Amino acid sequence: MNTNAAWVQEGELGKSWTSGVMGSEGTSTAIYRYNNSKKNRHFYTNNIYEIGPGKDGYVYESIAFYLGN
Repeated sequence: MNTNAAWVQEGELGKSWTSGVMGSEGTSTAIYRYNNSKKNRHFYTNNIYEIGPGKDGYVYESIAFYLGN
């Protein structure tokens, strides 16, 4: 059920891991997490250069997880 009309469920992206090691499963991509404490929101991206160390109130936190493809 979509409780926010701005967001649309598009399906599964892949499997996630807490480390970059996947063994024979294939490759993985780091997903980076930023936090904006004033907006009480997180921003996730696979491109560390998208907002670098942070901007617009977002501060880099860490790698949230690895997404397998």
